[in-house]
Amino acid sequence: MHYDAPFDYYKNVEGKKHLVVHAEFATDDSGTGIVHQAPEFGEEDFNLAKSEGLYMTEAMNSRGEYTDEIADYAGMFYRDANSVITDVLAESGRLFAKASITHRVAFCPRTHIPLVYKAQDSWFIDIQSIKGRLLAANEQINWYPEHFKYGRFAKIGVSLVRGIGVHRCLCMHLRNRSTSKMSNLMMWL
Repeated sequence: MHYDAPFDYYKNVEGKKHLVVHAEFATDDSGTGIVHQAPEFGEEDFNLAKSEGLYMTEAMNSRGEYTDEIADYAGMFYRDANSVITDVLAESGRLFAKASITHRVAFCPRTHIPLVYKAQDSWFIDIQSIKGRLLAANEQINWYPEHFKYGRFAKIGVSLVRGIGVHRCLCMHLRNRSTSKMSNLMMWL
């Protein structure tokens, strides 16, 4: 089943787009049972889009600003664009409802700046395929503090993690527009 998109930014793009597809994580327990997908901004959305062969956009850059793919808002910080886009939808008669929904978002534990998950090209280390070697090497390491050896490293880092992304920035911070601060937590390998 297809739907008419509220904007036509991708009308000339080849590939599957504007589809209604089934997903186990979309239920009618707390809503309609229909959810919007943003494949570039969340693991479940990404995996669903990948399995369905849906088109992946590059609508937002690493600073949280819309790119030229969304021409009317190019260069605009995504949170600043929310009210502008809502007004455009209302003026055109395409706004079904407007409400504020409170939900959890990720924050950097160091800077307390909100984080945005964003798809990017990366290499991954398959931790589970080398789990035995990692646990054997763990026995040779003198950890400080000591509880990391069988706690954070062995239980969480090796046993629970599927893979580790190898890229320069461990997490993407978006600048806080009120203070113009921007911070990245770097992971150097």
